[in-house]
Parts: sequence; structure tokens; C-alpha cells
Amino acid sequence: MKGVSAIIQRLDEADSSGQSFRYLKDKTGKSHLAKLPDAVSLTRLRDTHEALSNFFYACSAEFDHMLEMEAEMREYYAP
Repeated sequence: MKGVSAIIQRLDEADSSGQSFRYLKDKTGKSHLAKLPDAVSLTRLRDTHEALSNFFYACSAEFDHMLEMEAEMREYYAP
């Protein structure tokens, strides 16, 4: 969880509004490039995003499993 939190924090620091990575300039015409790092390893960025995606997929699968188990238990123990 600390690693996931750190990654999300760094992304938020680089682009808290979600606009810098999407648009070259803001609504006033100011460039977003000044906020971004000079260089980005696209391979590392892809791998990091894939790892985050896998983490959140696993969390979602666990939540689905917990909800299914709860439903089964309620059905089994229902009066």
C-alpha cells in the first residue's frame, strides 16, 4: 500500500488537475510543460501503470469475492 500511495502522490504532484498530461496548455494559454519532468521513461511509466492497474484489479476481485461470500452466507443463514 505504501508503494501505491507513493506512486499516486507523485502523479498528483506532477498533474493534480489531470490536465497537464492531456493538454499542452491550460485555458489561459499557459504551457503545462514547465510542470513536467525534463525526461520520462515511457517503459517505466507503462510498467508502473500496469502494476497499479493489476493492484486495483486484485482489490476489485477481492471486494467482489467478499460480496459474493456475504450474499451466500446471508442466503444460507436466512430465516
